[in-house]
Amino acid sequence: MIVKVDYLVACSIKINLMEFLTELLEDALDAVDNEPPEEEDLKQWIDIRSPKRQRNGCQIYRFSVTFNSAGEQMEVLIQKFSDSVAGSAEEGIKHLLKLNDPQLQRTLRAYGKEIFKIEMKLREALSLIFVDTYGKDFYNLLHETNVTPVTPPPQRTPKRMNESYENEFFHLQFRQYKKLNDCNPIIEKEYIDFLASLRGQVKWIEKLRNCVAHNRSIPEDIITNYKTEKVTLLEGINAFLKKQEKSKVNNKTKTRN
Repeated sequence: MIVKVDYLVACSIKINLMEFLTELLEDALDAVDNEPPEEEDLKQWIDIRSPKRQRNGCQIYRFSVTFNSAGEQMEVLIQKFSDSVAGSAEEGIKHLLKLNDPQLQRTLRAYGKEIFKIEMKLREALSLIFVDTYGKDFYNLLHETNVTPVTPPPQRTPKRMNESYENEFFHLQFRQYKKLNDCNPIIEKEYIDFLASLRGQVKWIEKLRNCVAHNRSIPEDIITNYKTEKVTLLEGINAFLKKQEKSKVNNKTKTRN
């Protein structure tokens, strides 16, 4: 598996960047590959662009590394190499940015698909509650809450939302879902309990979603807590929707009888 990752680095003008990066790449490969390439071959993996001279003996370089490793080891290899470069202050490295990273992109894309499914299920449950509460008003569902959609009104008119098969819940930030329990017209206990449960069930999903939305690496603690919170939230949504389905079926049965 081959992955090309782009970086930007600020470093001392005294450092031989090619020799330095090659050495760190070799060390990183030693941790994941029993037979890493020779040093001269590794230099072909690294592409350094011309520097821009800065003050105080510092230069900025753009460089790319074409990593070649087994798929299951690729993420470890990229992380180990990046950590080694960033942590080399004594050798003259002052700052490192990891930019285009296809491995990170794949990870974010996978989580993005999960977030899409979670948010659509959540919108389904919330729309059921608020449409049932407000009857015919399908596009002003939040007027008695303290939650305001982030999309400006000209971009979310009833006409536009109708044409897109959306409502106001499609225009909220994820963190706003937990504020929806403060709504006086909602009096059914099942609805109130479900909305109240969201306050403690969307924190880590929101944190992971923000990393996905802004193309950032996801810290391990966010991943761990997200996985737990995701299960709890989906179980709550599915249980709520299933209960509503049973209620509807029972009502139809009574009507026919």
